[in-house]
Amino acid sequence: MSSFYMHNSKQKRMKTKFHPRYLLVAFLGIAMTFTACKDEDENDSTMVSKTIADVVVSDNRFTILEKALIKTDLAGALASKSGSFTVFAPTDAAFTTFLSSAGFSKIEDVPNDVLKPILLYHVVSDKVMSSAVSTGYVSTISPVDNDKFLSIFIEKASGVKINNSANVTIADVMADNGVIHVIDKVITPLSVGELVAVNPDLSSLASAVVGQNLLSALTDKNGTFTVFAPNNAGFAKHSSLPADVKSLLLYHVVGSKNYSGSLTTGYYNTLSKFGEYPVSMKIITTPEVKINNSAKVVKADITGINGVVHIIDDVIFQPSVVAIAQQNPNFSILVQAVVKAGLAETLSGSGPFTVFAPTNDAFSALFATLKVSGVEALTKEQLTPILLYHVVQSNVRSGSLSSGKVTTLNGQIDVNVGSTVSINTSAKVVATDIQGINGIVHAVDQVLIPK
Repeated sequence: MSSFYMHNSKQKRMKTKFHPRYLLVAFLGIAMTFTACKDEDENDSTMVSKTIADVVVSDNRFTILEKALIKTDLAGALASKSGSFTVFAPTDAAFTTFLSSAGFSKIEDVPNDVLKPILLYHVVSDKVMSSAVSTGYVSTISPVDNDKFLSIFIEKASGVKINNSANVTIADVMADNGVIHVIDKVITPLSVGELVAVNPDLSSLASAVVGQNLLSALTDKNGTFTVFAPNNAGFAKHSSLPADVKSLLLYHVVGSKNYSGSLTTGYYNTLSKFGEYPVSMKIITTPEVKINNSAKVVKADITGINGVVHIIDDVIFQPSVVAIAQQNPNFSILVQAVVKAGLAETLSGSGPFTVFAPTNDAFSALFATLKVSGVEALTKEQLTPILLYHVVQSNVRSGSLSSGKVTTLNGQIDVNVGSTVSINTSAKVVATDIQGINGIVHAVDQVLIPK
Protein backbone atom coordinates (compact mmCIF):
# COMPACT_ATOMS: atom_id res chain seq x y z
CA MET A 1 0.00 0.00 0.00
CA SER A 2 1.88 2.98 -1.31
CA SER A 3 0.07 5.46 0.91
CA PHE A 4 1.43 3.89 4.06
CA TYR A 5 5.14 4.52 4.56
CA MET A 6 7.65 5.60 7.19
CA HIS A 7 9.42 8.95 7.44
CA ASN A 8 12.57 8.87 9.54
CA SER A 9 11.92 12.38 10.75
CA LYS A 10 8.51 11.33 12.00
CA GLN A 11 9.93 8.32 13.75
CA LYS A 12 12.34 10.57 15.58
CA ARG A 13 9.40 12.64 16.76
CA MET A 14 7.64 9.54 18.03
CA LYS A 15 10.63 8.74 20.23
CA THR A 16 10.61 12.22 21.81
CA LYS A 17 9.66 12.30 25.49
CA PHE A 18 7.36 15.13 26.40
CA HIS A 19 7.47 17.08 29.63
CA PRO A 20 4.59 16.20 32.02
CA ARG A 21 3.52 19.84 32.00
CA TYR A 22 3.06 19.60 28.24
CA LEU A 23 0.95 16.48 28.65
CA LEU A 24 -1.17 18.25 31.23
CA VAL A 25 -1.81 21.09 28.82
CA ALA A 26 -2.47 18.66 25.97
CA PHE A 27 -5.02 16.60 27.84
CA LEU A 28 -6.63 19.06 30.24
CA GLY A 29 -6.58 22.21 28.13
CA ILE A 30 -9.61 21.55 25.96
CA ALA A 31 -11.66 18.35 25.62
CA MET A 32 -12.90 17.70 22.14
CA THR A 33 -15.52 15.25 20.92
CA PHE A 34 -15.89 13.30 17.66
CA THR A 35 -17.50 15.19 14.81
CA ALA A 36 -20.10 12.42 14.78
CA CYS A 37 -20.88 13.02 18.45
CA LYS A 38 -21.00 16.80 18.60
CA ASP A 39 -21.85 19.36 15.92
CA GLU A 40 -19.69 22.44 15.84
CA ASP A 41 -20.70 25.85 14.69
CA GLU A 42 -19.12 26.09 11.23
CA ASN A 43 -19.52 29.83 11.32
CA ASP A 44 -17.41 30.17 14.48
CA SER A 45 -14.21 31.90 13.40
CA THR A 46 -12.40 30.73 16.55
CA MET A 47 -11.51 27.11 15.67
CA VAL A 48 -9.99 25.09 18.49
CA SER A 49 -7.18 22.62 17.90
CA LYS A 50 -8.20 18.97 17.93
CA THR A 51 -5.28 16.55 17.87
CA ILE A 52 -5.50 12.76 17.97
CA ALA A 53 -4.82 12.95 21.71
CA ASP A 54 -7.72 15.41 22.11
CA VAL A 55 -10.04 13.03 20.26
CA VAL A 56 -9.03 10.10 22.45
CA VAL A 57 -9.48 12.10 25.66
CA SER A 58 -12.86 13.48 24.65
CA ASP A 59 -14.57 10.18 23.84
CA ASN A 60 -15.58 7.83 26.64
CA ARG A 61 -15.10 4.80 24.39
CA PHE A 62 -11.33 5.33 24.63
CA THR A 63 -10.73 5.68 28.37
CA ILE A 64 -8.43 2.63 28.48
CA LEU A 65 -6.52 3.74 25.39
CA GLU A 66 -6.04 7.14 27.03
CA LYS A 67 -4.63 5.53 30.19
CA ALA A 68 -2.35 3.31 28.09
CA LEU A 69 -0.93 6.25 26.14
CA ILE A 70 -0.23 8.23 29.29
CA LYS A 71 1.27 5.21 31.05
CA THR A 72 3.75 4.60 28.21
CA ASP A 73 4.63 8.28 27.62
CA LEU A 74 3.14 8.17 24.11
CA ALA A 75 0.32 10.64 24.64
CA GLY A 76 2.46 13.70 24.01
CA ALA A 77 3.49 12.52 20.58
CA LEU A 78 -0.14 12.13 19.50
CA ALA A 79 -0.85 15.61 20.92
CA SER A 80 1.85 17.13 18.72
CA LYS A 81 0.37 19.30 15.96
CA SER A 82 3.45 18.79 13.82
CA GLY A 83 2.94 15.04 13.43
CA SER A 84 0.88 13.16 10.85
CA PHE A 85 -0.47 9.78 11.89
CA THR A 86 -3.06 7.14 11.23
CA VAL A 87 -4.21 5.50 14.46
CA PHE A 88 -6.22 2.29 14.56
CA ALA A 89 -7.87 2.95 17.92
CA PRO A 90 -9.26 0.04 19.98
CA THR A 91 -12.35 0.79 22.05
CA ASP A 92 -12.65 0.07 25.76
CA ALA A 93 -14.52 -3.12 24.89
CA ALA A 94 -11.62 -4.22 22.71
CA PHE A 95 -9.10 -3.49 25.46
CA THR A 96 -11.22 -5.32 28.06
CA THR A 97 -11.17 -8.45 25.90
CA PHE A 98 -7.42 -8.11 25.35
CA LEU A 99 -6.69 -7.67 29.06
CA SER A 100 -8.78 -10.69 29.98
CA SER A 101 -7.14 -12.94 27.38
CA ALA A 102 -3.66 -11.73 28.41
CA GLY A 103 -4.32 -12.37 32.09
CA PHE A 104 -4.40 -8.75 33.29
CA SER A 105 -7.16 -7.18 35.35
CA LYS A 106 -6.46 -3.58 34.28
CA ILE A 107 -4.24 -1.66 31.88
CA GLU A 108 -2.01 -0.47 34.72
CA ASP A 109 -0.93 -4.09 35.26
CA VAL A 110 0.56 -4.45 31.77
CA PRO A 111 4.35 -3.83 31.82
CA ASN A 112 5.40 -0.89 29.67
CA ASP A 113 7.85 -3.00 27.69
CA VAL A 114 4.88 -5.16 26.65
CA LEU A 115 2.31 -2.41 26.22
CA LYS A 116 4.34 0.20 24.33
CA PRO A 117 5.17 -1.95 21.27
CA ILE A 118 1.52 -2.96 21.06
CA LEU A 119 0.33 0.66 21.11
CA LEU A 120 2.88 1.67 18.48
CA TYR A 121 1.67 -1.29 16.42
CA HIS A 122 -1.63 0.56 16.03
CA VAL A 123 0.00 3.64 14.48
CA VAL A 124 1.14 4.33 10.91
CA SER A 125 3.36 7.32 10.22
CA ASP A 126 1.15 9.04 7.69
CA LYS A 127 -2.41 10.30 7.42
CA VAL A 128 -4.38 7.77 5.38
CA MET A 129 -8.09 8.16 4.79
CA SER A 130 -10.28 5.10 4.32
CA SER A 131 -10.67 5.94 0.63
CA ALA A 132 -6.88 5.55 0.19
CA VAL A 133 -6.68 2.18 1.94
CA SER A 134 -5.95 -0.88 -0.19
CA THR A 135 -5.21 -4.49 0.61
CA GLY A 136 -1.61 -5.20 1.55
CA TYR A 137 1.10 -5.07 4.17
CA VAL A 138 1.86 -1.80 5.94
CA SER A 139 4.70 -0.74 8.22
CA THR A 140 3.68 0.53 11.63
CA ILE A 141 5.87 2.62 13.90
CA SER A 142 6.47 -0.29 16.31
CA PRO A 143 10.26 -0.76 16.09
CA VAL A 144 12.23 -3.96 15.80
CA ASP A 145 15.94 -4.41 15.07
CA ASN A 146 16.56 -0.69 15.71
CA ASP A 147 15.64 0.79 12.32
CA LYS A 148 12.99 -1.68 11.15
CA PHE A 149 9.28 -1.63 11.95
CA LEU A 150 6.66 -4.31 12.44
CA SER A 151 4.12 -4.92 9.68
CA ILE A 152 0.36 -5.28 9.73
CA PHE A 153 -1.84 -6.72 6.99
CA ILE A 154 -4.82 -4.65 5.90
CA GLU A 155 -7.58 -6.29 3.91
CA LYS A 156 -10.15 -4.12 2.21
CA ALA A 157 -13.08 -6.12 0.95
CA SER A 158 -16.53 -5.55 2.48
CA GLY A 159 -15.05 -3.21 5.05
CA VAL A 160 -11.53 -2.97 6.41
CA LYS A 161 -9.90 -5.68 8.51
CA ILE A 162 -6.50 -5.60 10.24
CA ASN A 163 -4.45 -8.81 10.59
CA ASN A 164 -7.57 -10.79 9.71
CA SER A 165 -9.00 -10.09 13.16
CA ALA A 166 -9.77 -6.45 13.97
CA ASN A 167 -12.56 -4.70 12.05
CA VAL A 168 -12.69 -0.97 11.41
CA THR A 169 -16.06 0.02 12.84
CA ILE A 170 -15.80 3.80 12.37
CA ALA A 171 -13.50 5.32 9.76
CA ASP A 172 -12.07 8.77 9.14
CA VAL A 173 -12.35 10.43 12.53
CA MET A 174 -10.43 13.57 11.68
CA ALA A 175 -7.78 15.32 13.75
CA ASP A 176 -5.38 18.15 13.07
CA ASN A 177 -2.41 15.77 13.09
CA GLY A 178 -3.93 12.76 11.36
CA VAL A 179 -6.88 10.45 11.33
CA ILE A 180 -8.37 7.76 13.59
CA HIS A 181 -10.03 4.56 12.44
CA VAL A 182 -11.88 2.87 15.31
CA ILE A 183 -11.33 -0.90 15.60
CA ASP A 184 -13.06 -3.58 17.65
CA LYS A 185 -10.00 -5.54 18.74
CA VAL A 186 -6.49 -4.87 20.04
CA ILE A 187 -3.96 -6.09 17.47
CA THR A 188 -0.70 -7.63 18.65
CA PRO A 189 2.55 -8.02 16.67
CA LEU A 190 2.67 -11.09 14.43
CA SER A 191 5.31 -13.72 13.77
CA VAL A 192 6.43 -14.55 10.24
CA GLY A 193 4.16 -17.59 10.29
CA GLU A 194 1.18 -15.43 11.21
CA LEU A 195 2.08 -12.79 8.62
CA VAL A 196 1.84 -15.52 6.00
CA ALA A 197 -1.40 -16.89 7.42
CA VAL A 198 -3.32 -13.57 7.37
CA ASN A 199 -2.75 -12.90 3.66
CA PRO A 200 -5.29 -14.56 1.29
CA ASP A 201 -2.75 -14.32 -1.55
CA LEU A 202 -0.48 -16.67 0.43
CA SER A 203 -3.20 -19.19 1.24
CA SER A 204 -1.57 -22.03 -0.73
CA LEU A 205 1.63 -21.60 1.26
CA ALA A 206 -0.27 -21.23 4.54
CA SER A 207 -2.24 -24.45 3.88
CA ALA A 208 0.96 -26.33 3.10
CA VAL A 209 2.68 -25.00 6.23
CA VAL A 210 -0.25 -26.08 8.41
CA GLY A 211 -0.50 -29.43 6.63
CA GLN A 212 3.16 -30.17 7.33
CA ASN A 213 2.93 -29.08 10.99
CA LEU A 214 5.38 -26.22 10.50
CA LEU A 215 3.23 -23.34 11.73
CA SER A 216 4.30 -23.69 15.35
CA ALA A 217 7.96 -23.42 14.32
CA LEU A 218 7.39 -20.26 12.29
CA THR A 219 5.38 -18.66 15.09
CA ASP A 220 8.08 -19.34 17.68
CA LYS A 221 8.94 -15.95 19.16
CA ASN A 222 12.42 -17.20 20.02
CA GLY A 223 13.14 -18.16 16.42
CA THR A 224 14.85 -16.06 13.78
CA PHE A 225 13.75 -16.54 10.18
CA THR A 226 13.72 -15.17 6.67
CA VAL A 227 10.81 -16.65 4.70
CA PHE A 228 10.74 -16.47 0.92
CA ALA A 229 6.98 -16.91 0.51
CA PRO A 230 5.59 -18.04 -2.87
CA ASN A 231 2.27 -16.39 -3.64
CA ASN A 232 -0.72 -18.35 -4.92
CA ALA A 233 0.21 -17.59 -8.53
CA GLY A 234 3.62 -19.12 -7.86
CA PHE A 235 2.07 -22.33 -6.58
CA ALA A 236 -0.35 -22.41 -9.53
CA LYS A 237 2.59 -22.69 -11.94
CA HIS A 238 3.18 -26.26 -10.74
CA SER A 239 0.72 -29.11 -11.22
CA SER A 240 2.44 -31.16 -8.52
CA LEU A 241 5.03 -30.86 -5.77
CA PRO A 242 7.76 -33.30 -4.67
CA ALA A 243 6.74 -36.05 -2.29
CA ASP A 244 8.69 -34.48 0.57
CA VAL A 245 6.66 -31.29 0.86
CA LYS A 246 8.03 -30.50 4.32
CA SER A 247 11.60 -30.42 3.05
CA LEU A 248 10.47 -28.24 0.13
CA LEU A 249 8.82 -25.73 2.47
CA LEU A 250 11.89 -25.60 4.70
CA TYR A 251 13.92 -24.78 1.59
CA HIS A 252 12.07 -21.44 1.50
CA VAL A 253 13.32 -20.52 4.99
CA VAL A 254 16.71 -19.18 6.08
CA GLY A 255 17.50 -19.38 9.78
CA SER A 256 18.48 -15.71 10.17
CA LYS A 257 17.00 -12.28 9.49
CA ASN A 258 17.91 -10.95 6.07
CA TYR A 259 16.26 -7.67 5.15
CA SER A 260 16.35 -6.71 1.49
CA GLY A 261 19.00 -4.06 2.12
CA SER A 262 21.37 -6.62 3.61
CA LEU A 263 20.95 -9.30 0.94
CA THR A 264 24.02 -9.84 -1.23
CA THR A 265 24.57 -12.04 -4.24
CA GLY A 266 25.69 -15.46 -3.08
CA TYR A 267 24.59 -18.68 -1.42
CA TYR A 268 22.50 -18.96 1.75
CA ASN A 269 21.90 -21.99 3.93
CA THR A 270 18.24 -22.95 4.23
CA LEU A 271 16.47 -25.08 6.85
CA SER A 272 16.11 -27.90 4.31
CA LYS A 273 18.69 -30.65 4.77
CA PHE A 274 20.56 -33.20 2.68
CA GLY A 275 21.47 -35.64 5.38
CA GLU A 276 22.70 -33.39 8.16
CA TYR A 277 23.74 -30.52 5.89
CA PRO A 278 21.71 -27.43 4.92
CA VAL A 279 20.75 -27.19 1.26
CA SER A 280 21.96 -23.99 -0.42
CA MET A 281 19.85 -21.27 -2.02
CA LYS A 282 21.32 -18.95 -4.66
CA ILE A 283 20.37 -15.28 -4.35
CA ILE A 284 21.14 -12.74 -7.05
CA THR A 285 20.48 -9.10 -6.10
CA THR A 286 21.02 -7.22 -9.37
CA PRO A 287 19.29 -5.95 -11.40
CA GLU A 288 16.49 -7.43 -9.26
CA VAL A 289 16.38 -9.94 -6.43
CA LYS A 290 15.98 -13.47 -7.76
CA ILE A 291 16.16 -16.83 -6.02
CA ASN A 292 17.83 -19.74 -7.84
CA ASN A 293 17.76 -17.55 -10.96
CA SER A 294 14.00 -18.08 -11.28
CA ALA A 295 11.74 -16.72 -8.54
CA LYS A 296 11.54 -12.94 -8.21
CA VAL A 297 10.95 -11.04 -4.99
CA VAL A 298 7.75 -9.06 -5.58
CA LYS A 299 7.27 -7.68 -2.05
CA ALA A 300 10.12 -7.31 0.43
CA ASP A 301 10.64 -6.65 4.13
CA ILE A 302 7.35 -7.73 5.66
CA THR A 303 8.53 -7.64 9.24
CA GLY A 304 7.42 -9.80 12.14
CA ILE A 305 8.58 -10.25 15.71
CA ASN A 306 10.76 -13.21 14.77
CA GLY A 307 11.93 -12.42 11.29
CA VAL A 308 11.10 -11.10 7.85
CA VAL A 309 9.03 -12.30 4.89
CA HIS A 310 9.80 -11.64 1.22
CA ILE A 311 7.02 -12.63 -1.19
CA ILE A 312 8.22 -14.39 -4.37
CA ASP A 313 6.40 -15.24 -7.58
CA ASP A 314 7.37 -18.91 -7.85
CA VAL A 315 8.06 -22.00 -5.79
CA ILE A 316 11.77 -22.78 -5.51
CA PHE A 317 12.99 -26.39 -5.54
CA GLN A 318 16.05 -27.91 -3.90
CA PRO A 319 18.70 -28.20 -6.61
CA SER A 320 20.75 -31.16 -7.74
CA VAL A 321 24.43 -30.52 -8.44
CA VAL A 322 23.46 -30.00 -12.08
CA ALA A 323 20.76 -27.48 -11.14
CA ILE A 324 23.26 -25.62 -8.94
CA ALA A 325 25.42 -25.10 -12.02
CA GLN A 326 22.41 -24.16 -14.14
CA GLN A 327 21.29 -21.52 -11.64
CA ASN A 328 24.68 -19.80 -11.48
CA PRO A 329 25.74 -17.74 -14.55
CA ASN A 330 29.40 -18.32 -13.62
CA PHE A 331 28.96 -22.01 -14.46
CA SER A 332 27.23 -21.59 -17.84
CA ILE A 333 30.09 -23.14 -19.86
CA LEU A 334 30.24 -26.10 -17.48
CA VAL A 335 26.51 -26.63 -18.07
CA GLN A 336 27.04 -26.60 -21.83
CA ALA A 337 29.81 -29.17 -21.48
CA VAL A 338 27.78 -31.45 -19.20
CA VAL A 339 24.82 -31.36 -21.58
CA LYS A 340 26.99 -32.04 -24.64
CA ALA A 341 28.68 -34.95 -22.86
CA GLY A 342 25.29 -36.43 -21.97
CA LEU A 343 26.03 -36.38 -18.23
CA ALA A 344 23.19 -34.14 -17.02
CA GLU A 345 20.83 -37.02 -16.27
CA THR A 346 23.53 -39.02 -14.49
CA LEU A 347 24.57 -36.12 -12.29
CA SER A 348 20.93 -35.35 -11.51
CA GLY A 349 20.53 -38.83 -10.05
CA SER A 350 20.50 -39.84 -6.40
CA GLY A 351 24.28 -39.50 -5.97
CA PRO A 352 25.78 -38.40 -3.74
CA PHE A 353 28.34 -36.46 -5.76
CA THR A 354 31.03 -33.94 -5.02
CA VAL A 355 31.67 -31.75 -8.05
CA PHE A 356 34.75 -29.56 -8.36
CA ALA A 357 33.12 -27.11 -10.77
CA PRO A 358 35.31 -25.01 -13.09
CA THR A 359 34.14 -21.43 -13.53
CA ASN A 360 33.63 -19.82 -16.92
CA ASP A 361 37.03 -18.13 -16.60
CA ALA A 362 38.60 -21.53 -15.99
CA PHE A 363 37.06 -22.92 -19.18
CA SER A 364 38.05 -19.82 -21.15
CA ALA A 365 41.67 -20.34 -20.08
CA LEU A 366 41.49 -23.98 -21.19
CA PHE A 367 40.06 -23.04 -24.58
CA ALA A 368 42.86 -20.52 -25.06
CA THR A 369 45.45 -23.19 -24.24
CA LEU A 370 43.84 -25.67 -26.64
CA LYS A 371 43.37 -22.92 -29.25
CA VAL A 372 39.68 -23.74 -29.67
CA SER A 373 36.66 -21.45 -29.74
CA GLY A 374 34.69 -23.18 -27.01
CA VAL A 375 32.67 -26.25 -26.00
CA GLU A 376 31.30 -26.59 -29.51
CA ALA A 377 34.84 -27.30 -30.76
CA LEU A 378 35.20 -30.36 -28.51
CA THR A 379 33.57 -33.74 -28.99
CA LYS A 380 31.56 -35.69 -26.45
CA GLU A 381 34.43 -38.19 -26.28
CA GLN A 382 36.86 -35.40 -25.42
CA LEU A 383 34.61 -33.77 -22.82
CA THR A 384 33.40 -36.83 -20.92
CA PRO A 385 36.70 -37.95 -19.35
CA ILE A 386 37.53 -34.36 -18.38
CA LEU A 387 34.16 -33.80 -16.69
CA LEU A 388 34.18 -37.15 -14.85
CA TYR A 389 37.63 -36.21 -13.50
CA HIS A 390 35.88 -33.42 -11.55
CA VAL A 391 33.36 -35.70 -9.80
CA VAL A 392 33.80 -37.71 -6.60
CA GLN A 393 31.21 -40.35 -5.64
CA SER A 394 30.39 -38.95 -2.18
CA ASN A 395 29.26 -35.75 -0.43
CA VAL A 396 32.52 -34.20 0.80
CA ARG A 397 32.19 -30.93 2.74
CA SER A 398 35.14 -28.56 2.81
CA GLY A 399 35.68 -29.30 6.49
CA SER A 400 36.19 -32.97 5.63
CA LEU A 401 38.80 -32.36 2.95
CA SER A 402 42.32 -33.43 3.81
CA SER A 403 45.58 -33.54 1.90
CA GLY A 404 46.12 -36.61 -0.21
CA LYS A 405 44.82 -38.48 -3.21
CA VAL A 406 41.09 -38.52 -3.86
CA THR A 407 39.45 -40.93 -6.28
CA THR A 408 37.16 -39.36 -8.89
CA LEU A 409 34.97 -41.05 -11.50
CA ASN A 410 37.98 -40.94 -13.83
CA GLY A 411 41.17 -41.37 -11.83
CA GLN A 412 42.74 -39.66 -8.83
CA ILE A 413 43.33 -36.02 -8.03
CA ASP A 414 45.87 -34.63 -5.55
CA VAL A 415 44.28 -32.44 -2.88
CA ASN A 416 46.38 -30.13 -0.75
CA VAL A 417 44.72 -28.43 2.24
CA GLY A 418 46.53 -25.40 3.63
CA SER A 419 45.52 -21.77 3.94
CA THR A 420 43.65 -22.50 0.71
CA VAL A 421 42.67 -25.76 -0.96
CA SER A 422 44.47 -26.64 -4.17
CA ILE A 423 44.00 -29.55 -6.55
CA ASN A 424 46.77 -30.99 -8.70
CA THR A 425 49.05 -28.23 -7.42
CA SER A 426 47.76 -25.28 -9.46
CA ALA A 427 43.94 -25.34 -9.38
CA LYS A 428 42.46 -23.40 -6.45
CA VAL A 429 39.11 -23.99 -4.77
CA VAL A 430 37.49 -20.54 -4.84
CA ALA A 431 34.03 -21.32 -3.36
CA THR A 432 32.97 -24.19 -1.15
CA ASP A 433 30.00 -26.09 0.25
CA ILE A 434 27.24 -25.27 -2.24
CA GLN A 435 24.95 -28.04 -1.05
CA GLY A 436 22.34 -29.70 -3.23
CA ILE A 437 19.94 -32.57 -2.65
CA ASN A 438 22.20 -35.12 -4.34
CA GLY A 439 25.63 -33.76 -3.54
CA ILE A 440 27.82 -30.72 -3.16
CA VAL A 441 29.67 -28.28 -5.41
CA HIS A 442 33.03 -26.59 -4.84
CA ALA A 443 34.10 -24.03 -7.47
CA VAL A 444 37.64 -24.22 -8.90
CA ASP A 445 39.56 -21.69 -10.98
CA GLN A 446 41.10 -24.18 -13.44
CA VAL A 447 39.82 -27.09 -15.46
CA LEU A 448 41.41 -30.31 -14.22
CA ILE A 449 42.97 -32.44 -16.94
CA PRO A 450 43.21 -36.21 -16.29
CA LYS A 451 46.77 -37.47 -15.91
